[in-house]
Amino acid sequence: MSDRLDLRGRGLNTVPGEVWQPRGLRSLALGRNPLGAIPDAIGALTSLTALYLDQTGIEALPEALGRLQALRSLDLRETAIAVLPDWLAELPALQRLDLRWNGLLGPPPVVRRLRAHGCVVWL
Repeated sequence: MSDRLDLRGRGLNTVPGEVWQPRGLRSLALGRNPLGAIPDAIGALTSLTALYLDQTGIEALPEALGRLQALRSLDLRETAIAVLPDWLAELPALQRLDLRWNGLLGPPPVVRRLRAHGCVVWL
């Protein structure tokens, strides 16, 4: 069993349910799929350190993502996210956040908090 799962560019509208079973998954790539939303089940992947949601069309981050305390890298390039939740700054391990090519209107306040904790943020 691999600790990485790459489902990029598979034309997925939803993520298969077995993906959300906690099993030591450390890297999950869902980019380039027309997902639109990420289910709360993502909160079960507590070993996840890298999450790639680029070009998925998601409009919001599920609050359950806040349970991913080991998450170090989050790729949200070219999504439809217009607002970032404040709890994002509470992810203790987050080191990299890619927000390029989004609908964000200026840097959200949470970006300043993330940068103050040493997180590199691309806007």
